[in-house]
Amino acid sequence: EESNYLIDWALAIGAIDSNGDLNFHMRGTRVEIIDGMMATAKAWGSPLSRAKAAHITDNTIRRRRLQIRAAVSITICFALWIVIAT
Repeated sequence: EESNYLIDWALAIGAIDSNGDLNFHMRGTRVEIIDGMMATAKAWGSPLSRAKAAHITDNTIRRRRLQIRAAVSITICFALWIVIAT
């Protein structure tokens, strides 16, 4: 359930795209996203291996987790600063 949430959040924030010109927003489980990426790439005439689609998906998830951690850290630091300042 947490993985599905993180994948959905990552897709909402940053689209998975092939060359920066086209963005394809996909939702679902990791496997559904990988299958969707492969089908979309094939439809556009640029077949994508399962390994490459999985790699792109995993990198997107990893980046989103880092963004969430950074936002939480900044919020905590700001809250501590407010407490110390008052």
